[in-house]
Amino acid sequence: MDVNVSPSCPPRTRSKVKNLIGEFASGMTNILGKLVQGWTGLSEGESDEVGRLFRNVAAAGASIPIGVHGRFEYNSSQATSDT
Repeated sequence: MDVNVSPSCPPRTRSKVKNLIGEFASGMTNILGKLVQGWTGLSEGESDEVGRLFRNVAAAGASIPIGVHGRFEYNSSQATSDT
């Protein structure tokens, strides 16, 4: 995997960066695969409902505050319960 790292970056650090990016990419592929499997396994009515919910969440996500360092700030009022 090609990683855009400064040539002055020590080989050991470069290796750690490549490993971290590889793990992240693998995890994202796994998550997206499970999402697609779950979505395609729904009935037509369920799929429509999930689509509506997803659009609502995606629209709300555009207004999530971002901190000074570009990271999402945790807002407990947006947390979902497991019940």
